[in-house]
Amino acid sequence: MLITPAWFSAALVLPLLTAGPAPVEDPAPPPGLVLVPGGKTEVGTDPKEIEALLNEYPAMRKHAGPFIAETPRKRIDVGSFFLMVNEVTNEQFAAFVEATGSRPPQNWGVDSINSAREADLAGQAEVRQAAKDRGETPPAWVKFEAAEWWRENWKKVEWSVPEELAHKPVVYIDYQDSQAYARWAGLRLMTEFEYQRAVRGDGSAPYPWGDQWEDGKYAATSEMKRVSDIFPVGTFPDGASSDGIHDLAGNVWEWTQSRYTALAGFKPITLTVGRGRSKEKIDNLPSWNPDRRVVVGGSIQNPRLMARCTTRAGTDRFQQINSVGFRCAASPKPGLDLAGRILDAMPAAVRPVDSNGPMSYEVNAALALQRWQTRESDLDRIEGYQVIAGHDHAMFVPIQQIHAVNPTDLRKSSVEEGVIHVGLFSTDQALAEPAVEPGSYLVTFRGEGKSPEEPEKDEGDEEQAETEESKPLAELVQFDEMVDNFILIDMEGTPVAALPVTRFIWGNPNSLDSKVEFRDRTILQIVDEEEIEVQQEWLEFDVFVKGRTRKGLKTTFGVRLEGKTLKDSWSS
Repeated sequence: MLITPAWFSAALVLPLLTAGPAPVEDPAPPPGLVLVPGGKTEVGTDPKEIEALLNEYPAMRKHAGPFIAETPRKRIDVGSFFLMVNEVTNEQFAAFVEATGSRPPQNWGVDSINSAREADLAGQAEVRQAAKDRGETPPAWVKFEAAEWWRENWKKVEWSVPEELAHKPVVYIDYQDSQAYARWAGLRLMTEFEYQRAVRGDGSAPYPWGDQWEDGKYAATSEMKRVSDIFPVGTFPDGASSDGIHDLAGNVWEWTQSRYTALAGFKPITLTVGRGRSKEKIDNLPSWNPDRRVVVGGSIQNPRLMARCTTRAGTDRFQQINSVGFRCAASPKPGLDLAGRILDAMPAAVRPVDSNGPMSYEVNAALALQRWQTRESDLDRIEGYQVIAGHDHAMFVPIQQIHAVNPTDLRKSSVEEGVIHVGLFSTDQALAEPAVEPGSYLVTFRGEGKSPEEPEKDEGDEEQAETEESKPLAELVQFDEMVDNFILIDMEGTPVAALPVTRFIWGNPNSLDSKVEFRDRTILQIVDEEEIEVQQEWLEFDVFVKGRTRKGLKTTFGVRLEGKTLKDSWSS
């Protein structure tokens, strides 16, 4: 297995102040993705268009609810984003399965499933024959459920990626599977509006190549008679979008992160279809279900009607079938998607609060370094196709605001009332300093100053067992009270490490206050009773955290990675 030299991307997102975050210029996409420029985008469908479609396809009138779910049509702003140039293939998904030990799709274990089916049928036949021999009514045949058997037995049997599937879209993938792959790859799922933007751009055509149709030329749909199996990605180059994105229509449905709920501005409507005596009115209400997710694009099993970019199919998140796959997206601001995911998963018990209530993080000001490893592939029909083999990150997200008006107020509050939350740090890299496991940590500030003395207990007080939460901070982590410190708190709410603060400035923000880069630090060490200087490489995040006024804390949070960091592989 050959891993190529890593493809890397890292960038800076400036703090969200009055004027908003600074734009990211010429953002570099993750491997296998391209930039889809944002803009005003037409989404949804006009009721008159729905009527015309149902007149063209009368058999679909009984399924009018999902079509009505496409209304209303409007123009909205969709921000720029990155999108995969292809639907995730089996060879791309295989890298994830190998790295994580996740369950493979059931069509990778066809031989094992067929053997199990034969054994099941033989066992049932034996039981039925025994019943007949006893003069009893044999039990009814029980259908062999391949999907259920695979979920329960895949770890015990052999499986592999069939060669003929390598470049086809991965299927038998439910929503959770697609989410897991996206997160492992440092990406996310697209939204249905991003999908419509990728197809339509600034126009209004229903397909990525326009509004014309020629069977078998642009996309794989059921108009291709006597063809039911999905095609390798990129088989229909004429159907690619202007951004070079393939198979946005047809072949397989694609998961999005969008919930199956009414579009903004939706109103129940009555459609009039047919003519003369066959004229009828339809007012079917869509079967909304926010627990379902929207899949888009249609498939080889559906007519081109379903391959329009506005089609919204509300699908159960646990459905695994042979016509649903996915592709990944990413935000141009590095760290934005990751920050949102980590904050969503943060336990409620450790979410920071102060005297004013819950504190919020400024995700638009996230500072992140990312890098991807890729694997070689022999698929060359799609420009930009890449197989991701791994993803690394290091990120700092500042708190939105600290309730201090000056440095004295900040230090005093942190000593007398408890540590002050300043941000969230996350990495999947091994750390030499602080000596904590890779993961996510709350970063808090503890200013210089002696801790208040604990009040003495009266002799008559009942003895209470000392818990970790009740212990003084100095007993949980060692730190010098006479200097400012960062205290790291894990996701269970336990302080685990302290780092001296190397930069503390209170002032007005500017564009230079937020950046991330590797820097050399000179450390004094005692060797054989002699003081010598040692150069160490640290990853430092320069951040600004707004106070109660426009002014705030300008500080640097730094960590030292274990081993040789290859800082040139991380760009900023």
